[in-house]
Amino acid sequence: MDAFRDDRLARTLVELAGTIAADIEHAVFPKVVTERVVEVLDVTAAGLMLVDAGGTLSIAAWSDERVHQLQQHQLREREGPCLDCWTSGEPVSELLDGAGDGEPESRWPGFGAEARAAGFTSVHALPLRRRERTLGAICLFLERAGALDLADVEAGQVIADVTAIAIVQQQAILEARARAAQLQAALDSRVVIEQAKGLLAGWTGVDVGRAFELLRAYARNHNAELGEVARQLVDGRLPAQAFVRRPLPPQ
Repeated sequence: MDAFRDDRLARTLVELAGTIAADIEHAVFPKVVTERVVEVLDVTAAGLMLVDAGGTLSIAAWSDERVHQLQQHQLREREGPCLDCWTSGEPVSELLDGAGDGEPESRWPGFGAEARAAGFTSVHALPLRRRERTLGAICLFLERAGALDLADVEAGQVIADVTAIAIVQQQAILEARARAAQLQAALDSRVVIEQAKGLLAGWTGVDVGRAFELLRAYARNHNAELGEVARQLVDGRLPAQAFVRRPLPPQ
């Protein structure tokens, strides 16, 4: 690897690793990856496909509209380098410009024809691996003659590996935030319920255990969340009379 590419690769790895700490927007990160891949490697265009929440490979980003169309073809026709790379967890590489010159046709007839028509001469897919998981693939497209050299393949795989780490970390951060939000919501609801129990007990003259039963019965009879019923009582949107059948004495 020449010094110029080495410097660009180092800068890119630092940037990608920094996205974890910088908390870059989840939708922006894949676009940054494709842009940097084209800048660092001797390729014309790049596309990134990732596994979505449902476990299906989906389009994440592309550096060229031609790549986007080829990504759509892969998902639509279920053929292409990204799908093979994701399925096998191994790099995939194929020359496209030899077809028709006595060399074997592309292993993906439809994809190969579309890629050649778009002006590409070869395609390479690198897996995004994190331990035993393959999170997706980076597809690299060339217009120049010849295959991607070994140094570029190795550099591309390093970028793919760092991208996979960043994605896993982003997912962990998002999941942790979701759990924290759920716990906070549960805590807030518990506090409001305790407040409502105390208010209802004071207004109706029952003990707090009976007050809780009244709150729960009202929520069940009105198909409402217990926390929301308690909040409405505390906020004054529900009168204490709504929870008892006999008239309450004046406050």
